[in-house]
Amino acid sequence: MEALEWLDSLEMDSTIHRSRKEVFRSFLNSDFETARQFVEREGDPLKRRAILEQLHFNNFAWQRDYAEIEGLFDWIGTVATGQTYSNKVRNVVQAMANSDLQRAVDFTLQLGPGAARMNALNAIGSELAREDAGRA
Repeated sequence: MEALEWLDSLEMDSTIHRSRKEVFRSFLNSDFETARQFVEREGDPLKRRAILEQLHFNNFAWQRDYAEIEGLFDWIGTVATGQTYSNKVRNVVQAMANSDLQRAVDFTLQLGPGAARMNALNAIGSELAREDAGRA
């Protein structure tokens, strides 16, 4: 956390940006709860969006069970908006599908209409195509 705060205090250039992404990615994978708090603490919507755009949840299927990943979906809805939300939905649904494909299909089919649902359907379609093109 201190490393991120220190990097945030520096003038942003490409090296600082890359370093920050790597530190945050490592942080996210090792201590997700503190990473969540870091995101939630950011009051500037543009800075929060920049942080969220760096998050990728594909490897969460290796570290968490399906219910935890579904909880992540709910959390994303509280911290992300617009296109960032839609993109993160796709990412989280991919993690769900990697954990339990049928539950992810069922979950996605119950989502309301909109860009987030379309991104979720794309994620499910991609996963199904990898496993069984006919089913996709």
